[in-house]
Amino acid sequence: MNFLQRLEHRYVHWLTRPAQNAAGRMGLYRIIYSFFYLWFLSPLQFSELSLVPISHWDPTVLFSGLPPLPSIGYPVMEVLLVMALVLLLLGYKTRLATLAVLVMGFGLAAFRTGFLIQERTIVLTVFYVPLFMLFSKWGETYSIDALLRQKRGEPVTSPHTSSWRYIWPARGLLVILSLLFLSAAVVKFIEGAWLVQPRLVGDFILAKGVKSHLTNGFPIHPLGPQIGRTNALAIPSQYVVLLFETCFVLVLFNRFAQALILRLAPIFHSFNTLLLGIPFTSVLSMYAAFPDWQVLYDRFYPKALRIKGLDQLPSSLLATGSVGLAVIIGLLWNTTPIPRSVFGLFNLLSYKTLWFALLPFVLLWIFAPLWQRLRGRKPLVRYEQL
Repeated sequence: MNFLQRLEHRYVHWLTRPAQNAAGRMGLYRIIYSFFYLWFLSPLQFSELSLVPISHWDPTVLFSGLPPLPSIGYPVMEVLLVMALVLLLLGYKTRLATLAVLVMGFGLAAFRTGFLIQERTIVLTVFYVPLFMLFSKWGETYSIDALLRQKRGEPVTSPHTSSWRYIWPARGLLVILSLLFLSAAVVKFIEGAWLVQPRLVGDFILAKGVKSHLTNGFPIHPLGPQIGRTNALAIPSQYVVLLFETCFVLVLFNRFAQALILRLAPIFHSFNTLLLGIPFTSVLSMYAAFPDWQVLYDRFYPKALRIKGLDQLPSSLLATGSVGLAVIIGLLWNTTPIPRSVFGLFNLLSYKTLWFALLPFVLLWIFAPLWQRLRGRKPLVRYEQL
């Protein structure tokens, strides 16, 4: 068996290996992803694309032959996207809703990019996640679809099912994310500036921090200029970025590396937001596919808040109620501020502050197992490789 065959064998073995609570964690991930996507959409106004002159239409290669939509097209696509996300959140017609999220979300993102609004990182949320989940089973738990199957007398899936058939899309997303980080590092190595210009990151911190402040309103943190002007801090930071992006691919091969890197990644992005004003919040939609949400749900989610009695409702009411709720929220999305305010968490969290709000939980995630071990208790979440 040559090297490529061994690599293929190892990859197939990893992809098809069972994972604890696979069914439940993917069902909960569907809910988290849908809510995150609606939060992500809440401050955006796609109808404003119709105000951009057609002469500015500069689509990507994939959409090079596509003309811009008429002015009514953008809000219609946005409403359909919101409806699909609500259905996905509820878990009704999950596969069809996932397809609609993929088509509408990726389409709107392409139009925004075509009108010179450079937000290519949004592709993580609007393309990769729904593409992989389109072939997944993330609608088999915590969903209206599961309730309807139960009412028809069909077997239902336990959230604690560990079959690889539920977890493989998350592993696919981990491969994509690893390749994206690795490709970013390769580009930096090829360009060479990151290796031979020791002041590259220091000057970038100073310039990008000011630019983000002027264009996006990010405050200039005092730590940014301090690091940017101090070679003893700026030069190591430059190589830390290279090291992190290069080593991220190790999450695919080593359990400890995966546990360590996935815990350091939010800190990495928090510093990018703090010093450079680059929030990169869309990557959270992929990171959310990796934790075992079922363990957290079983341990911490209050039983008093768990919805009960839905299985007593008629199937027709569950179906029409799901569609009706999706239609109502979709139609109100651009006509009243209520849905945007609710899913936008009443502006308590924005793309400027989300990483900082998550940072305490990340630190707890990092140090809780160590604290549990010091106290002689079994850690809540062990270092299980995804």
